[in-house]
Amino acid sequence: SARFAGDGASDAERTKKLLTALSSTSDVDRRARFVCAIAIFDSKSNSIKVFEGKCDGRIAHTPKGTNGFGYDPIFIPDGYSETFGSMDSAVKQEMSHRGRAIRAARDFLGQLCEGTA
Repeated sequence: SARFAGDGASDAERTKKLLTALSSTSDVDRRARFVCAIAIFDSKSNSIKVFEGKCDGRIAHTPKGTNGFGYDPIFIPDGYSETFGSMDSAVKQEMSHRGRAIRAARDFLGQLCEGTA
């Protein structure tokens, strides 16, 4: 997604290109999903643990809000009417793909430090 509009394109340029590509697309076909994966190597078990967070939603017709970065101003998570870009940061982090992946990785690291993982 970072290279969608070419190397060196700004967030605004990527957003504009995506909205242009979707300009004749109905709301039903504007489904989207943010995904974040975090990998941690566990030297005890000599294995890699992968933690994934997902957030489903849809692409808005116009950008709204200045919070966040990337596609946040055009991503509306399921169950909400406002974009990530216009949401309070604490609300966004509770449901975001990054927040979910980070919490899962944090829980694993806590267990690892306690010796219960």
